[in-house]
Amino acid sequence: MKTIRDIDFKNKTALVRCDFNVSFNDSGEITDDFRIRESIPTIKYILDQGGKVLLATHMKKEVKHIIPLIEDLLGEKVNLVKDGVVGDVSILENIRSFKGEIENDDAFAQELASMADVYVNEAFSVSHRAHASVAKTPLLMPNCVGLLFEKEVKVLSRAKDNPWKPLVVIIGGSKVPSKVKVVRAFLEKADHILLGGKVANDILVVKGISVNKPWPKEDVVSEIESIDLTSTKLHLPVDVKLSNSDGSFNKIDAPGAVKNEEEIYDIGPETIKIYSDIIAEAGMIVWAGPLGFFEKKEFELGTKEIACAVARNNKAFRIIGGGDTGVAISKFNIKKGVDHISTGGGAMLDFLANKELPGLKALNYYDQD
Repeated sequence: MKTIRDIDFKNKTALVRCDFNVSFNDSGEITDDFRIRESIPTIKYILDQGGKVLLATHMKKEVKHIIPLIEDLLGEKVNLVKDGVVGDVSILENIRSFKGEIENDDAFAQELASMADVYVNEAFSVSHRAHASVAKTPLLMPNCVGLLFEKEVKVLSRAKDNPWKPLVVIIGGSKVPSKVKVVRAFLEKADHILLGGKVANDILVVKGISVNKPWPKEDVVSEIESIDLTSTKLHLPVDVKLSNSDGSFNKIDAPGAVKNEEEIYDIGPETIKIYSDIIAEAGMIVWAGPLGFFEKKEFELGTKEIACAVARNNKAFRIIGGGDTGVAISKFNIKKGVDHISTGGGAMLDFLANKELPGLKALNYYDQD
């Protein structure tokens, strides 16, 4: 797997696959620009070597919303184009707005490759996706990884191959089927797995604890049932903070007491204490996904207290990943309390769980000795 230091960019155009899928508040302001800032050194390196840059990213909003920030960070004009390169730095419209991207279409991959001379993957966070710009385009041209991608692989390889013990893994958020697969993989190497969010809620139902809640979808149930739910490594909330559908009240209760019309929005104080005590003894911590609906103040305590517990354990090597987790640690001002902030959530967890990532396979990562 080559890096940008192995490529001569002089008079060449680099197609740089980034992940600039940042979050925005209701006023249209970027709430966390971490992913963009972290990719700037790679873009500057290519420009300094006499190359041109064509950026490709996916986004929930239109790309025009991030161009002013990129221009400010680079000190360069950034041109929005439908295809090709205009000026030293250009950016395509949302790559997932093109039909062939998610379909991993050969013709679209070839079209992307025709726009540049070198492919640079700076989007480790989407390397678990078999999409055209990630898994096929790099096969069609000279390819390498950017500085951020290189850093991600180096740090996460350390955690994957030789984790400090005890290894504590914290998994929250949604995207339940993929998260459950990772839980199963981590049961082999982790000492403790602390669960929260939707993934914990669904496991509580399947385990027969939250008896009044709807049964999850069958694909989720089959994944959950493939886990050893009796493992002492697996920790589920013993109390939760919940509310009814209109949010007119909230209370703390046991997961088994939650009524059908109530929803779980956070872990409770007893769970916070149990999880925090486990985190305090960790030698390495891997965290992906918030423990509750932290965006609302009345449901932020679980995620906030777990974040603080992670920050307090300065003897552990602490890795956090995922967009929502990054937003959370920014909100609670504990970025300095972690050792590595990964730009990826699902990609980070899949990599640590020894899954083969399509984006890394396309870069010959698995062919290395």
